[in-house]
Amino acid sequence: MPVRRLAAAAAVCVLVPLAAGAGLLGLKSALAGHPAVRGWERSQQRHADVLHRCDLPVPLGGGGRDACTWSVPEARGEIVLVGDSNAGQFTEPVESAARRAGFDLTVATSSACPLADVRLRDSAGAGGEASCRRFAAGTLVELTRRRPSLVILAARADSYVEERRYLLRDASGRLTDRPAEKALLWQRGLTSTLAALDRAGVRVVVVHPVPALPESGSCTTLGLLVDGCSTTVPLGEVERAAARARTAEERAVAAVRGAAAVDFVPILCPAGRCSTLSGGTLLYRDRIHLSVDGALRLSDTFYRAIVAHARR
Repeated sequence: MPVRRLAAAAAVCVLVPLAAGAGLLGLKSALAGHPAVRGWERSQQRHADVLHRCDLPVPLGGGGRDACTWSVPEARGEIVLVGDSNAGQFTEPVESAARRAGFDLTVATSSACPLADVRLRDSAGAGGEASCRRFAAGTLVELTRRRPSLVILAARADSYVEERRYLLRDASGRLTDRPAEKALLWQRGLTSTLAALDRAGVRVVVVHPVPALPESGSCTTLGLLVDGCSTTVPLGEVERAAARARTAEERAVAAVRGAAAVDFVPILCPAGRCSTLSGGTLLYRDRIHLSVDGALRLSDTFYRAIVAHARR
């Protein structure tokens, strides 16, 4: 048995008998102070877009997001972060990068509602097609009106393309759950949105989805103490799962002059392996969202993207 696993198992063997003598409250108290438990609790913190009530099913400019702008003195312009909850997970690093670069930041997210010209239906019932269309269409109108220095756009494109629960409607009104058809619709819809912003003189950085990693199926107290309930998968497996959506986004970005893309796979998957745990820090909040600490590791990359692409 590896030394770390043996040490963690020994800790449990010591803590459990001690707590048994002191009662269940003692066990809970003893485990609550363990670094692995504290680390897991920290990974479950909500992102700032949720805490500031920026994650709403209303378009940017539609009200309700009074605390969703982070201002800096003598701002050089405005950055707008938009999209679904996978955009929201970047609130902390984008705010840090925007402040460092001297830009105000405004955040407008709506869970399960991407900012792309697509008609999306979630068969599981989370979010409605009409409300998502209103969010996307209204936000696009507001962005072309206010012409921010840069839009950072992110969505869980691989989920919308690959998961059967998500249906996309084509031009004829037909719904499809076929990944190949959805990938084409996603490409067309994203291209349409990027082109509309480009015509208004708005530059856009599209963030490719972070790797989706499976959650530990048996995260017990012992598992948490031993390895933080982490999971690791080969990079090739991650790339295959997201290949269709990734290609669709790359083609959309390539078709629009004022668009660029950023990819965090090299940071999150060093040496050909993707893991939810790095240096004792849990990088993920769940299988498709980064933790706050995990997201903050991307601040420098966002800073470079802002410096390279923001219009002053």
